[in-house]
Amino acid sequence: MMKKILCLCLALILSVSIIGCEQNIDDETTENTTLEETTTSPRPQLYALYVFGLNELDPSDQSTVSLFEDGQFSFILSAISSYMGFGKYIIDGDTLLLEPYDGGRYTFTIVEDGIIFDAENSSYIGFGQFEDGDKFDRLQ
Repeated sequence: MMKKILCLCLALILSVSIIGCEQNIDDETTENTTLEETTTSPRPQLYALYVFGLNELDPSDQSTVSLFEDGQFSFILSAISSYMGFGKYIIDGDTLLLEPYDGGRYTFTIVEDGIIFDAENSSYIGFGQFEDGDKFDRLQ
């Protein structure tokens, strides 16, 4: 009988402590984020979208480079790759330079209707269906 009472007390104490911790987490989140902050933060506008493998039957074989008006980019090697590069880009004449936050650098030559990958002046890409000189077509 004494063991049952002890187990019941321990279960009650554990339940109360879990509920108390959960309440503190919710309070901190509410204090740090207001409704105004979540609804008024502007999304960056897309400046250009380039796709390699546009004519592939399987969309998972496509790589994309998205440039945003705020100077940020995203570089997605493939739908089946875990790497997604994010960072800042620089356009210098006909050269597009992507500088991911996680290090490295990817260089492209800008042409009229797309960009051409320059592997010689880029960091190593372990996974991707494109090679030096491959063209990414501009969609937007």
